[in-house]
Amino acid sequence: MKKKETKAPTPSTGIQSRMDAAMSHVKAKKFDEAIEIYESILKGDPEVAAAYLGLGTVHFFKGAYEEAENYLNGALHLNDKLAQAMHMLGNVSVKRGDLNMALSQQKQALKINPKLNMARLTMGQILIRLEKYDEAEQILREALRFNPQFVQAALMISQALQLKGETDKAIENIADLTDRCPDAWHAYIIQGKLLMRKKAWADAAAIIQKSLMVKSDNPAAYMLIGQAYISDKQYDQAITMLKKSVAINPEIVIAWIQLAKAYSLVEKYDDAKKILQKLTLGDKRLGLIHFRMADILVKQGKFNQAVLEFEAGLLHSEKLIEQYPKLLDISQSSQEPEDKVSAFQEILYQVKTDLGGSLDNYEEHFMEEVVGDDE
Repeated sequence: MKKKETKAPTPSTGIQSRMDAAMSHVKAKKFDEAIEIYESILKGDPEVAAAYLGLGTVHFFKGAYEEAENYLNGALHLNDKLAQAMHMLGNVSVKRGDLNMALSQQKQALKINPKLNMARLTMGQILIRLEKYDEAEQILREALRFNPQFVQAALMISQALQLKGETDKAIENIADLTDRCPDAWHAYIIQGKLLMRKKAWADAAAIIQKSLMVKSDNPAAYMLIGQAYISDKQYDQAITMLKKSVAINPEIVIAWIQLAKAYSLVEKYDDAKKILQKLTLGDKRLGLIHFRMADILVKQGKFNQAVLEFEAGLLHSEKLIEQYPKLLDISQSSQEPEDKVSAFQEILYQVKTDLGGSLDNYEEHFMEEVVGDDE
């Protein structure tokens, strides 16, 4: 019986297996290992365009944009039909802030390969940054034509719709997405946030709950549900949800602040103050923490101590003072503590109103834009 011959691996199959190994390292963020493989491939054959593409991609992820650009141009020099290399060059241009160049490069990538949906996604991001929301929506809907399950594109369409002031359409778009992709847990969270903007607190809590059926250990989901319950005046349920959030991730400072707020709303002032006192030992959101402590002390009629907390909050809120300099005037005035507290509260109420919420329904993260430069 004639012995069956075994074919020796060709150089191309050997290169492909090494390319696959390098890509596995990239996915695992083991960039140095990936670079070593790509460089060894080029040492054996300096005309492997895919290895240049790999090196360009790795250097992009490492933030070495000049090196990334050099390698990506090298890939295109060897093979001008490498759409992925042109797409990555566009991503480099985004990082450098050259958005018009980035748009041009993504368009070139799509000319080479009309199915390269990531180029459309990047174009959508750029157009949103340029406030060209209609154009962004158009290119992202084109991406969905190629893949209706492209979750990132669908979510970005809702972002564009929201920025155009079409919140209802944004919510409807995400609802359609979850029909197609019921395991897209982050879509439920974004839909819930949009419902919170409409002050549909119960609906928001119910939608975000759906995300927990897919990802049950997500502290952000529990925190947002707790926030919705606070706004809906369901304080005990809020406390339950916020406790779950901080149990999963004790580092989420805003969840602790919300929990303290919920405790204060059911007059468990000592529980609230214990939380806030611990948070003052950290270095995040200190302005907001001291303002929350001041609110509790005011409710307890302790105006002297409340003034101290308001003033401490201001020391951690440079941006807030820049925008509302009258706060500093109040701090330096010789008013009686109770009058000082009233003056502080009046301005801070205006801050909350200016940022898009009433005193009761105000969302904490809006205020963080101006309170607390320390994070």
